[in-house]
Amino acid sequence: MAEGEMNGGSAAAVAERLDQPAERSPSGLGAGLLFILSIACGVSVATIYFPQAITLLIASDLHVPADTAALVVTTAQLSYALGLLLLVPLGDRLPHRPLVATLLTLTAAALLIASQAPTLPVLAVASMATGITTVVPQILLPMAAGLMPPERRGAVTGTLLSGLLAGILLARTFGGFLGEHLGWRGPYLVAAAALFALAVLLGLVLPRTAPTSSQRYPSLVAAAFILFRDEPELRRSCLYQALMFGGFTAAWTSLALLLGGPLYHL
Repeated sequence: MAEGEMNGGSAAAVAERLDQPAERSPSGLGAGLLFILSIACGVSVATIYFPQAITLLIASDLHVPADTAALVVTTAQLSYALGLLLLVPLGDRLPHRPLVATLLTLTAAALLIASQAPTLPVLAVASMATGITTVVPQILLPMAAGLMPPERRGAVTGTLLSGLLAGILLARTFGGFLGEHLGWRGPYLVAAAALFALAVLLGLVLPRTAPTSSQRYPSLVAAAFILFRDEPELRRSCLYQALMFGGFTAAWTSLALLLGGPLYHL
């Protein structure tokens, strides 16, 4: 799962970066900015995981079966995959500051709509929008690595990846705690406020960057499929990560339903 979460930018642009020096900002990335970026990675990715902990609360309030309410989680994950395919390549074609701020704002708006959803279909559509735009970590990771000298890239990537994984793992604690005290709409409202704040902050502090690739957008999207076709090691890695991520998600989703069910009432 970790490999799949950390990979950002298009395959073609990654190949380009291996052949030319990274363009760095004049001021570099200081410790304070790296901390903010790691927080942004964690908070962003948490938005598609915390609904797993409040599935039963959603089912009870919207008067639907628990397995039907779990579609909220499914739609978020499927649309997240779509966002990785279609939106992450924009990180190679557009300046990072406005792109990141826009994606965070769109995610926050979708969360705000989800918090007011009167029915499950409305909530599922809002979750789909949230998943598609929750790709900021996969844009920030290669951006930060590309702005640092080669000897610092591993450390910087590790810092941001730590924030991302913390967001994945703590998202359920966040959703369950707030859901218990504020209802299932509470986590959506708090997450929306946090992402709006991050959109403003990153819109101010992110370094100005130039596009890292001159390829057209369709070529950037197609590059991933070309590499998948040509690289057997990549295909094996994708298979391993898909199985690992599927098991991870299935375990946590079913665990929430079990602990919140009639046996434990948690």
